[in-house]
Amino acid sequence: MTITIVRSDGARRILEPRHGRTLAQEVFAHGFLPPRPLCSGLGRCGLCKVRFDDATDAPVPETAERELLTEDDIRAGWRLACRHMASTLEDGTELHVPQESRVERQAFHGAQLEGQAGLCLAVDLGTTSLHWSVMLGEICVAYGHELNPQLGAGSEVMSRIGYALDPDGALELRGLATGRLEELSKSIPAALGAETRIASLSLVGNPAMVAIALGRSVEDLARAPYRLDFPGDETVQLSGALPACYVPAQIGPFVGADAAAGLAALLKRDTPRPFLLADLGTNGEFILVREKGGRDQIFAASVALGPALEGIGLTHGAMAGPGIVTLFELGPAGLEAYDMDGQPLRTAAGIAGTGYLSLVHTLLRAGVLGQDGRFMKADEATSPLTRRLLDNVHIHAGRRMLRLPVVYEDGRPMHLDPRDVEELLKVKAAFHVAFDRVLSAAGLAPGDLASVQLAGSLGAHVRPDDLEGLGFVPRGLGPRLHAAGNLALEGAKLLCYETSFRTLLADLAKAAVVIDLAAEHDFHAAFAAAMTFDHALAR
Repeated sequence: MTITIVRSDGARRILEPRHGRTLAQEVFAHGFLPPRPLCSGLGRCGLCKVRFDDATDAPVPETAERELLTEDDIRAGWRLACRHMASTLEDGTELHVPQESRVERQAFHGAQLEGQAGLCLAVDLGTTSLHWSVMLGEICVAYGHELNPQLGAGSEVMSRIGYALDPDGALELRGLATGRLEELSKSIPAALGAETRIASLSLVGNPAMVAIALGRSVEDLARAPYRLDFPGDETVQLSGALPACYVPAQIGPFVGADAAAGLAALLKRDTPRPFLLADLGTNGEFILVREKGGRDQIFAASVALGPALEGIGLTHGAMAGPGIVTLFELGPAGLEAYDMDGQPLRTAAGIAGTGYLSLVHTLLRAGVLGQDGRFMKADEATSPLTRRLLDNVHIHAGRRMLRLPVVYEDGRPMHLDPRDVEELLKVKAAFHVAFDRVLSAAGLAPGDLASVQLAGSLGAHVRPDDLEGLGFVPRGLGPRLHAAGNLALEGAKLLCYETSFRTLLADLAKAAVVIDLAAEHDFHAAFAAAMTFDHALAR
């Protein structure tokens, strides 16, 4: 059987659906459409909606679709592609995909170069995003970021691994990644001018992203006991059209080259010991560094966090950028929303993960949310402000939701769904337990840490006060939390020109103490105990 995908510009593509693939995967994972930050089947983001050309071919709508789509939409043949299996459609079905308005690709080039120049392309291949910089020695001459072209296969690590277990899926994903790097290796020199060329690559990413890019099996990452098949610290060939690519050492099954590169960046800064690096995206990678006998020793662990911190899978979630809410605060009139530049917003394209964190923290402090994450009742209000805020709680789709002071540009309202609070609670619980277990393995108390360096999706816009207030870390540690930015890319850039750090990372990785949280018998009990916004250590 075949289905036909029709883009908004009229371009068409015929596909043969494969068993076990969702319609969203078949529509968005082949590179025919620009990548979108889909919620991987949660039915929350609405970015995967498609219209059946013949509305009678559309499957029966699910509850999630009735919540996001109007009755007119449903009658016209609109459905959420993530909620239906592609192989169940009628042969010859034609689907129309609307254009996604948000631009998620940005590039910045410096002045044109003169003469011949061999450049190094440093790449942080994240699960949801791709960040890159071009280095001429120690000088960055161009940089950019965009969505990972593989996003259609799933927005978090395990869904990507599941897709790559199919040999055809693995080839598709590898082709999407290497194809984009090939495009960059051509377009960047053209923009910089002169006789420049990309002479080498420095690639970092979590072990799954690295394995897929290298065409290696992800079998050992798919099920427990997890094993690291590729230790890194190797120069490899990604494709015949790309120069040699260096991949730094990897530390554990889910503590990869991205975390190792971030560690290199912190070591380059001579960050005071002991410190904890927390690289937080869809997967949380934790590396604790302490001195022992005059040498650095590292303890590492990883934990699944899901895509919420990236702003994916939440009702109004979006990746941080222009027109996106990254902060909520209480003002004289109540809740106020702000963008990444500190400008107030009345209309927005969505809410970033850090915006949700600040929103929930603000509501906790105001007494609108309880420690268990539920909305308080009006008769439980402890102040006039709390009562005024609770007046914005209403029933929608059978759930109590809070109406927010920001709307979409087309006037559609935004609200805080209790399911979003639950997703953030899961992230907090996973972070909290991983944080505690890494410190315990190193024999340290939270107060012993000189700093906690936050990298990844939280590293640019998060307020340490929000993490402390939500119970990610114990009270009193807030002043030691530092939003460190994209340390993985910083480290990848460093590894382009300061090769001594390659050997240093490899030596540290070989001697690392890796804590396998998934194998700990009480991990799930500790996780459940941490599913509250308080500060009791999950020991």
